Amino acid sequence: MSRLRERYRAGKEPVHPDSRLAAIIERHRHRYADVAMCMGVLVVVVCMVVAAHVIADWLDLAV
Repeated sequence: MSRLRERYRAGKEPVHPDSRLAAIIERHRHRYADVAMCMGVLVVVVCMVVAAHVIADWLDLAV
């Protein structure tokens, strides 16, 4: 088997549950969820502000 094919197949194997990476992800998964929720709220707030400005400009209101 060529080296290129070996490299391609290397990413296809599942992560062993006892590996160090799996332990780090398991230990910090609540932080990842918190960061994802904060980013989601930030995106929603920014979209609402932009929409308010677009509507205000469309109605010729001064904000």
